[in-house]
Amino acid sequence: MIPDGQERKKVFMSFCSYFRATQLQGRSLKQGEFIKIGSGKWAKLTDQQKVEVARLLILKGKVSTDPPGPRKPRNNHEPRKLARARHPKKMDGKHIFRQLHREEMMKKLPGLTFTTYNQLLEKEFKRLPYAEQQKHE
Repeated sequence: MIPDGQERKKVFMSFCSYFRATQLQGRSLKQGEFIKIGSGKWAKLTDQQKVEVARLLILKGKVSTDPPGPRKPRNNHEPRKLARARHPKKMDGKHIFRQLHREEMMKKLPGLTFTTYNQLLEKEFKRLPYAEQQKHE
């Protein structure tokens, strides 16, 4: 039974004052689910209250009965927080050069791995292995 407008408003307002809230935003109302109320508090509702609230929210058009669709894309002015690298490597010229050079060599030599690439560099540029290079600096 759906109460008429006046009755519904009264129930709704009493519910709101019960939670000292003016506005309800209900998402899912499963068993023991929390419902978010106006002032940002979360209230645990009894089943009876939930049924009542769900009905009121649907009547008020605050909650649609259809399942939630795909998530909205995030605004551009709210950038994603990127995970900080633990050991940030300076991307200076040398690193970029090595990266590009390695990619090029990997295209030429299909079986090339990182280790074999380093050995190849040592032959090509008469360079010390990376570990020993660190010791000299």
